[in-house]
Amino acid sequence: MGRISLTEVARWVRRGEPASSVDRGRFQGAGEPYPGHWRVFPAAWPPVDPDDPVVAGVVAAGVEELPSTWRSVVVARDERGEEAGEVTARYGVGGTQQRAILNKARAGLWSRLADHFGADRR
Repeated sequence: MGRISLTEVARWVRRGEPASSVDRGRFQGAGEPYPGHWRVFPAAWPPVDPDDPVVAGVVAAGVEELPSTWRSVVVARDERGEEAGEVTARYGVGGTQQRAILNKARAGLWSRLADHFGADRR
């Protein structure tokens, strides 16, 4: 994979609304007793077998849908276990940018899993 310019990363990170792994409406607002706290705690996910092909498929599909930079960073960090410094050097991004990319990619995958587990409990 080629080197990514800082301008490209900055444009990519600014695109659209700030990424959030959880809908903000699930948290109490400023006029409520505990602003920023959960309205109702989310249900716990069931225990997951790491070899479960259904869950692996959900994650794999989520990874494939990520923008290429996000996919590269999350695969390098979470699948191959590379250190942050290795990833920042390879793609020519700063540590803060690499961390933001990783967090947004993980948030997208978390959301896919939350949807999957939520559908299973209905």
